Amino acid sequence: MRNAKYSRTQFAVINLDLDGFKRINDEYGHSSGDLLLKQVARVLRGAVRATDVVARVGGDEFLIIASRIAQESEVTKLVEGIQHKVESENYLVRGAMVKTQVSIGFSMYKDKQTTFDNLLSSADINMYKNKALKRKLKGLRQEEKDAVNALENHD
Repeated sequence: MRNAKYSRTQFAVINLDLDGFKRINDEYGHSSGDLLLKQVARVLRGAVRATDVVARVGGDEFLIIASRIAQESEVTKLVEGIQHKVESENYLVRGAMVKTQVSIGFSMYKDKQTTFDNLLSSADINMYKNKALKRKLKGLRQEEKDAVNALENHD
């Protein structure tokens, strides 16, 4: 934050959570879950810029500090790229290839009055909003499938 204040630049805090991680731990064991986390961390490091910082902050959550951001559209593009790379990767877990989905939220440092805790909180809230939206959309898609099946079966 100090660098951003003095250089008058912006940065973003990006919070990322693996969707369905508990299922990996339950089906394959915790050591396999740990292996998946390491593989995702490697993909994340490859998905961000050299000036960005990636850290695992606990459980299945990662935090990315994206520095030198000029505008919000830059962060959106970066987040879309991160999500695409993580979700398109095949991960080897106990001899099986698995995919993972992620929920991501971010917040931007724009003014000197913003605290890092506020940025973290905003990124976290946005990530959980995205996670809830994904669940809602998944449920809607299931309802649509059920409606199509009912029509096909003349129910």
